[in-house]
Amino acid sequence: MATESELIEAVDSYLNRQEGQYAILIYGEWGCGKTRFVQNNLKRHLEDNDKPILSLRASAFGASTGEELMGRIVSALINERAGIVDETNSRNDALKALLKNTGLSGLNAAGIKVLKKLGISYSASPQLILSFLLPKKSLIVIDDLERCSIEEGELFGAINDLVETHSLNVILVAKSVDNVPAELVEKLVWKKYRLTPSSFELVASIIGEEIAQIGSINATELIVESLKARTNLNARLLQRIKPLLILTASSSFFACDNTDDLIQKNVFSDIVSLSYEVAEQGGIAAVEPQSDDPLEHIRLEHINERREKCESLRFIESYLNGGSKITTEEINANLSSYATKYHPQTAKEMAAITAVDRIKFWEFEDDEGQAGLEAIKEALTMGEVALVNIPRCIRAIKSLMLCGIATAQDLEDALASSREILLTSTTLAIKAFNAEGWFEWHTSEGPSELQIHEVDALRKEIEREHTSRVSDALIAGLDTRSGDSGSMLVDNARELAPLDAFAMTKISPTVLAEIIASSSVISISRIRSAIYELSIIPGEKDQSAERRKWFADLNNELADIRVPSKTRSFHIHCLKEDLRKYFNTDERRIAEDEPATTSDQ
Repeated sequence: MATESELIEAVDSYLNRQEGQYAILIYGEWGCGKTRFVQNNLKRHLEDNDKPILSLRASAFGASTGEELMGRIVSALINERAGIVDETNSRNDALKALLKNTGLSGLNAAGIKVLKKLGISYSASPQLILSFLLPKKSLIVIDDLERCSIEEGELFGAINDLVETHSLNVILVAKSVDNVPAELVEKLVWKKYRLTPSSFELVASIIGEEIAQIGSINATELIVESLKARTNLNARLLQRIKPLLILTASSSFFACDNTDDLIQKNVFSDIVSLSYEVAEQGGIAAVEPQSDDPLEHIRLEHINERREKCESLRFIESYLNGGSKITTEEINANLSSYATKYHPQTAKEMAAITAVDRIKFWEFEDDEGQAGLEAIKEALTMGEVALVNIPRCIRAIKSLMLCGIATAQDLEDALASSREILLTSTTLAIKAFNAEGWFEWHTSEGPSELQIHEVDALRKEIEREHTSRVSDALIAGLDTRSGDSGSMLVDNARELAPLDAFAMTKISPTVLAEIIASSSVISISRIRSAIYELSIIPGEKDQSAERRKWFADLNNELADIRVPSKTRSFHIHCLKEDLRKYFNTDERRIAEDEPATTSDQ
């Protein structure tokens, strides 16, 4: 696998090689950005070199003969040499001059028509034209190789001519290695690279500087962060939503300095993720629960919340699905109402946060302190406090207790209201606990004077409730004595992954060991794969520590497991080896991060 940067280095190495002639293959799934890479980034890189290299791209799409494919390469060459970029007279003059100077013609049917209009009539084989016009340092890119219908032997011959006869550098581009004839791969393709661009590279190259900032936040970083749940971003989907993102980012909602940066960030993040999902699926449909399965309820809660958000941002579906045109005024009004609903700075919350800030710096008289206390309690009671602001509200009430304005009952009431807000969706609460500003929810990690045991106790209570809910969802419908139980557990964990990437760690190692003991070889293999995926997920300090302990506990639980099957025993042994490796890797990762974490604090 190679990112775009790594692939450019590989192409440079290929062009500077000392060994014999061969072709290289770039492959990757639909939409990963192969064509965009060779047409834009690679071509620009080659042109910017001290010794520019001529790069030509020809699509094999629909080509039925080797001669036709060669004709397309020649057409690409002539277009490049003549500087053909538009339909002006200067374009025709450039093409006519080039052809008359060379005295050659080797275009396909479409190219011959152009020549006739220019009053030129001669013919030569495409191979002859390539011999005359191509410089030694040339790179031929044959794209869409899997979409041609050329007979395998003829295709091999055509590409062999380019590589062997003309000593050209050739890059083949296809969806997968399987889409390229075996003989071609065996005899001509020495090196193969699967293009897997990094999310940052892909977003930066597609969006570029057209959206530089959202408030004070770098737009590329924000878009990547918004789509981090997507393991492989699709370049074509990014291209499709790009105009909508540019239009939205240019609205006064994001240009206005009066709108809080965090609100702008959260709103734009939702627009990015929802737009991508609509572009991919055509929309987000509301769903109704079909059973009392807790897994289904958690999953549907997430889907319906996103559907509700999409309806609030109604311009997204309208724009992407070819509906009526949207005015900037409509977008601004839509964004303002959306921010109020989903990222609230309502009047009650604003009053509470204003009070919190004044109390923090002890800038209040008795009557102002009392009014601030009432404002905080009202916002909490009405559920109009963002999750990230709950610790600040509790801290303020604790401060008011020091000077006798607030009572222990006031604190208890605030904690009860906060608990109710957090229990509405423990998934969202867990995300808040580990998101930016996580230190507000982990006060024991900071200086002693800022520690609030009530906040940490509340967080731990919600984490326990979340663990219980997720644990129930993980084993929903499982017969732990069945050989398929391991596979069912993995399916449930993957259903939960978009909501909680660490869901697997919520099942008791004791229970999981029992499941593994009765699982089939296939189930154990799937559990190993799921645990590997879990091991490479980046997490906050607490999450990594929890995962490390879970690995160690599961390894201990498996120590005494004995099964009658030799193959299952072998797989369990491999799983234990995996766990020890992941545990040690996590330990090293924590040790390497520790100095940075300490200095940050």
